[in-house]
Amino acid sequence: MDDEKQTYTEQEEAKQHTDTVHKSVDGSGEEPAGEQTGPVYQRADLYTDMLLMEEPPAVQAGYFRLFALPSLLYAAVYTVCMFRNSSGITMPVWILATIVYACTIRKKASGMKPEGVWKTKISGTGWICIAVMLLLGIATCLTDHDSVILFNYIGFFLMLLLFLMHQFYDDSQWDFTKSLAEMFAAVFGAVGCMFLPFTDGHAFCREKNIRKNKTVRAVLIGVMLAVPALLFLGFCLACADAVFDTMIGHLMMGLRFPVKAAQACLMLLFGFFSSYCGMRYLSRRCGANVAVHQTAFDPVIAMTFTGLLLLMYLVFCGVQILYLFAGGMNLPQGMTYAQYAQRGFYMLLFVCLVNFVLVLLIRKYFAQHKVLDTMLICICACTFLMMASSAYRMVLYISVYQLTFLRVLVLAALGVLALLMAGVVLVIVRPRFLLFRYSIAVVSAAWLCLAFSHVDAVIASYNLSHAAENPGRMDWQYLSRLSLDAAPVIADYYEHASADVQKQLQEGVQQAKWKSKGLVKSTGRLSAREETAVQTDWFGNYVNRVVLAEKEMGVRNFNVSRYRAVQAFEKYLTF
Repeated sequence: MDDEKQTYTEQEEAKQHTDTVHKSVDGSGEEPAGEQTGPVYQRADLYTDMLLMEEPPAVQAGYFRLFALPSLLYAAVYTVCMFRNSSGITMPVWILATIVYACTIRKKASGMKPEGVWKTKISGTGWICIAVMLLLGIATCLTDHDSVILFNYIGFFLMLLLFLMHQFYDDSQWDFTKSLAEMFAAVFGAVGCMFLPFTDGHAFCREKNIRKNKTVRAVLIGVMLAVPALLFLGFCLACADAVFDTMIGHLMMGLRFPVKAAQACLMLLFGFFSSYCGMRYLSRRCGANVAVHQTAFDPVIAMTFTGLLLLMYLVFCGVQILYLFAGGMNLPQGMTYAQYAQRGFYMLLFVCLVNFVLVLLIRKYFAQHKVLDTMLICICACTFLMMASSAYRMVLYISVYQLTFLRVLVLAALGVLALLMAGVVLVIVRPRFLLFRYSIAVVSAAWLCLAFSHVDAVIASYNLSHAAENPGRMDWQYLSRLSLDAAPVIADYYEHASADVQKQLQEGVQQAKWKSKGLVKSTGRLSAREETAVQTDWFGNYVNRVVLAEKEMGVRNFNVSRYRAVQAFEKYLTF
């Protein structure tokens, strides 16, 4: 009788909790414009209240019942696809599983709330996020470039955050800074919910009356407490006594620790906790409203600050026109145009980024004024000239010192930043312009083009075609460090080289094989060798990397770029 009374009380608490925390919306799944039926928080209190929210045991057990099994299955798929396999063909499979998991949880968790609280359908923005995530997964298994793979992972994580926030929240009125703030809050909020799987699981077990045997429960708790104590105190005792340390060392030497199995288990746990905690935070956050009380500062402050900054920018832009673009004035003594171009293009890129953020902050926190808007547009115009100066400097430098991945990345970043700055100008002219979504579209499109372009192949093609013009400045070692994306270009270079060059390259391959077997001691100082040897060692080192990729490639970690590299060098691997 007492158990029935307790269960009834928990159900009533759960019902009151659901009616209090979450908002009621119409049947379409979208929140009615202008209505806020859920609790209203101050911005500073919202995130702490989400993390410290007390939920009835019935609600916790319900979330565990809905989230635990899908999260565990998702963690298993994540481990199978990605364990020691960062760029194989299983990457798109994992991304697809992530999308299915997120949509499944969204649909299941809607039963914990009033009907129609969450969006019932994936909107156009959601489908765009899904398409970008899948394309990033495909691009990853098509490339061997480590930096591109890393940026693909970062891009996937950011697009996943955008997709989840769009499905769980009403983001129709969010500006640029609000969207970024919610993304950071979602990450740290999920970390703050790391203990919820335990509390939810405890509530679920209590509801199911699983823990009837108090003795077994006490023993399990004792074992869980003893394990860390044994490890810590055992380490202290081993440090205190040499004989005990030796005895423990001999004991551990007889044990074979399954490293791969342990890593797989850790990966499984990470997949479960990260997915469960992330979804639990979103389920808490989606029903809360934020009371926005934004103070508009006096525009005279911004006009004074912006005016002084604009004056300096105008002088700098005049110098760029006279020195760099027109070339009508003499450079400082002893400085060439290449040296002048090298100095400052990274810093100019940084200044452009600062201007982008600065204009957004002034637009957000200061009252609108026609004079201030005009000054901000002038700053944007100066920023465009700075970006042109940085790009022109980089082109001059590339014409002398050729291409690298970082230089290509800088040029691409300048192009993207120019498009983003154009969006800022549109915001100044049309305040209702959706800058954040525009920025996401621009950055996503630009990066996908770069990710699918096989940048290292472009670099190898450009550098090898200009090698004869200035061989003294050719970085042959950099060519040997290019990813296998460049393999078809390098194989084509060998195919069309003269007989003498082919013979030298074959000797370089043989030397690299001997070094890999330890038959030749490498000093690592190529400058001590003759120039012809310097220009052939890179080819042998690159061929060795292709051979290694062929040996390591299997079914699960199959990568298209590495396969194409093996095919391109197949008839040369018998050197």
